[in-house]
Parts: sequence; C-alpha cells; structure tokens
Amino acid sequence: MAEEENELLGKVKEGIMPAVSSEPKKEVEADTKEEITKILKELKQKMQDIDRITKELEKKRNELNKSSPTHTKKLLEEIKVPPLEVIK
Repeated sequence: MAEEENELLGKVKEGIMPAVSSEPKKEVEADTKEEITKILKELKQKMQDIDRITKELEKKRNELNKSSPTHTKKLLEEIKVPPLEVIK
C-alpha cells in the first residue's frame, strides 16, 4: 500500500511540476528561498507603510479632537459643507 502511494505521489509531482522535478533539489530550494525572502521584504515594507499611515492618522485625529467648535466650523466652511438647516 505504501509503495502504491509513493508511486502515485511521484506521478502527481511529475504531472504538476515537470519542470521543477527535473531541476536539482538544491536549485529548487534556493529559488523558493529567494521568493520567500522577496515576499517577506515586500510585506515588511508594507507593514512599515501601514505603521507610518496609522501614526499620521492618529496625529491628525488628536489635532482634530483638540480643535475648538469655532475652528471646526471654520474648517467646515472652508470645505463648503452646507449648514444642517439647509440639509434638512
């Protein structure tokens, strides 16, 4: 039974990855390692970008929470938001 499974597994590998199975194992491992390293570098960069954006948003939120109602009203007028009475 185990021999049959090994034969079937070998046939499946040859069918799925004929180019990979013909390459030496060390080359395949090196290529895979390079791909993983590349992906990890990209993920690390994206996580740093997310952290930077999160810090910027937190800073802006804190600044907005500190602003007075008159300042907020001026900001709304600046971006031309109509008053609530007009909206209703």
